[in-house]
Amino acid sequence: MTPNNIQRKIDLSKYQDAFSKVIDDIIRDNIKYPHLGNKKEFAEYVGLEAPILSRLTKKNPGEPYHTKLTGVYLMPFIVKGVIMVKQLCNDGCNQEIDTKVREFWRRAKLQEAVNRIDELGLDPEKILNDKADEVENIRLSLSKKQ
Repeated sequence: MTPNNIQRKIDLSKYQDAFSKVIDDIIRDNIKYPHLGNKKEFAEYVGLEAPILSRLTKKNPGEPYHTKLTGVYLMPFIVKGVIMVKQLCNDGCNQEIDTKVREFWRRAKLQEAVNRIDELGLDPEKILNDKADEVENIRLSLSKKQ
């Protein structure tokens, strides 16, 4: 199963009201992304088709959204740095019962860290590999002492 198929099955609909509000606020306030004036331009910016974004953020009162929010739809917003995990779930995502959803949030937070490192002009891949090597060397030295 490909990552997209896995993410497609991760139901994040309980976070959809917060998602819809964040999207509407971003487009309405037009501060961080002044070059994006509407949902169509915003959808294109994150790599989604405009009708999908509309269906993810539109619902009739008392009814579910036209398209359910899943990992495959949310991750492009996180990768682009448009939406932060804390905007949707604060610490509640750590309490998720569903392990797939909890793992999704863990990876989303990791992507946010990568975005932050990249925004600082540093190489995220190098930093992560250096840290992994450092931990591996510490573990090796500890295992040799035992």
